[in-house]
Amino acid sequence: MSDRPRVLVELGEELDRVAREVLSSESTTMTPAPATRRWWHWRAVPVVAFVVLGGTAAAFASGLISFGAPAKPSAVFSNPRAGLGALKPGTVKLLPISTADPHGGPPWGLRVLSTTRGAGCIQVGRLVDGKLAALGQDGAFGNDGRAHALPVSTPIDWFSCTLLDGKGQFFNSVTLENQAASAAWWFLSQSCVPFGTRQLARRPLTVCPQRDERDLYFGLLGPEAKSITYTVAGQTHTEATIGPEGAYLIVTDAPSRHLLPFLPGGGAGTADDVPVDSPISSIQYRNGATCHLLTSHRWIAGSLACSPSLPEPVGYVPTGSAPARAQVAAPIEARLTPGRQGRTEITVSFKSRVAITNLRGEYQLEWHNPSWPPKVHGYTTIGGAEMIEAGDFVGAASAGADIAAGQTLTATIGGFGPALTRGVARGTITLRYSTGPSLDGSLPTAKIPVGSFAVRIP
Repeated sequence: MSDRPRVLVELGEELDRVAREVLSSESTTMTPAPATRRWWHWRAVPVVAFVVLGGTAAAFASGLISFGAPAKPSAVFSNPRAGLGALKPGTVKLLPISTADPHGGPPWGLRVLSTTRGAGCIQVGRLVDGKLAALGQDGAFGNDGRAHALPVSTPIDWFSCTLLDGKGQFFNSVTLENQAASAAWWFLSQSCVPFGTRQLARRPLTVCPQRDERDLYFGLLGPEAKSITYTVAGQTHTEATIGPEGAYLIVTDAPSRHLLPFLPGGGAGTADDVPVDSPISSIQYRNGATCHLLTSHRWIAGSLACSPSLPEPVGYVPTGSAPARAQVAAPIEARLTPGRQGRTEITVSFKSRVAITNLRGEYQLEWHNPSWPPKVHGYTTIGGAEMIEAGDFVGAASAGADIAAGQTLTATIGGFGPALTRGVARGTITLRYSTGPSLDGSLPTAKIPVGSFAVRIP
């Protein structure tokens, strides 16, 4: 085993240990390092009391379902030059896949779509009369007992999106834990939340009955995937994947307690090119190859998730290459500027020499505060991404926007987290360009130096 896999295994074990300590000590926030392949999404937020909801589930189990008003749309696909982009015409498709719910009622299904900024997304919900829908139960839609069609512009969970390959295909395997059986979670503030969720919003939270929580495992394994093998409740199954997308969807009851705490309105989740942290143990491909998933290491992902290792999903078609260093190198200007609350900040600016018109590329600023230990650095993404502060680490949720060649980009450091201290602050700017199927831009990613800077802080 090479050094990198060994390091990642050790990192995974350490992250698992820290996560368990968080659960036992009731800590409030954790943020993993930015180099992780794909990410868990969680936040511990005061424990709410358990409330049992009324009996709309019986109506759904009986099959007597009428439609109410559709769920409210959002602006998620409204801008072709920012975020995920706009919908690509002709790509919205309800897949021919139907998975029974453990307690009856409408089955679960999947819908896929692609965007103008090179993303492919999966939407999951209940199937009613050939439509993807959410149900009026578990606090959603006033518990009206009706089905509510999910528009294509339903707010998207970022786990469910990844990058298109050279043929417009995408490969993504998603795990969502402790989701409401209504299929109405992230976009409906009135939906119930998993037991153990802590109060974050001012509104009162209603806890889902344990019977009405599901774990969802779904994804697209590509045209070469033939079948998957998985184990649920001690029973092992091998099932064929569906369609040219290699789709699969497994729905199980959620256990009363998972490793990680929960977001308001939804549980923890993860996603990658192949299934991770799921009951799936192997993928069988048409060429005779088999991906044996390393499920014992929940944080191992990407090419390291399979044994033997797969550099990319079987059937993935590369799309272009990253720019060369000579194409992106540029002078970096860094200067001290007055900040909020009397803080000193460093303003960093440069001109992008290349255009970025999709989700594959992003500029990352890395810096070192003079008082920090040598291996501690701050990170932020430049170009319209939202900044997230967590102690000494500043990361970025990289949605971003298109960047034109010659456009001046600016970022400031020192305004959040620990204040800048006396000495020489140093930093670098790198173009991170995903060369594989991963949306988060971690592995595999070309890291192309743009330039560096040093500023003396008096």
